[in-house]
Amino acid sequence: PGGAPAYTEFTQDLGAARSSGSFQITGLSGLTADKFVDVKQTATAIAAKGSARDEAEMESISLTGYVVSATVIGVFWKATGVVVGAYQFAYLVSG
Repeated sequence: PGGAPAYTEFTQDLGAARSSGSFQITGLSGLTADKFVDVKQTATAIAAKGSARDEAEMESISLTGYVVSATVIGVFWKATGVVVGAYQFAYLVSG
């Protein structure tokens, strides 16, 4: 019963001239601490970059996430090169 799990899309600014780092997704509710979170880079258009969709091809970013608290997801990321500015991602919290 039910459909496939749905990812939640979001935009995140990774800053300037970095190849790795971390950020938090906040303002959430009902999460269970220490759950695994699958976070992926998407090909959704990035408004801040002229609606570019090719960032995943040009600057691949790997992400790992976990639930910090009922309202926060922590994410660590690493890029294949130096990245700048906003990127599109999506997350799915494990069951």
